[in-house]
Amino acid sequence: MSLLASYTNAKLLDTWSGAFQIGTGSSLQNIYDMASEWSLGGNDIAQRLVLSYVYDLPLGRGYRLGGNWNRGVDALLGG
Repeated sequence: MSLLASYTNAKLLDTWSGAFQIGTGSSLQNIYDMASEWSLGGNDIAQRLVLSYVYDLPLGRGYRLGGNWNRGVDALLGG
């Protein structure tokens, strides 16, 4: 069994999150002063925890279940 845990703490700052502005009727405040648009991004995810695991099932050659499988089946379904 293998377990992987990954934690990220971040902040996304940008001048304009255009993908999240579509259809909302909003626009840029001043197209000639992009510095005034600098703020927290629309797709900011401040904290994220991702967990994943892999468990080796007792199937295939060398195990009780599927020990007599041929190589093709063992490669597809075994260990």
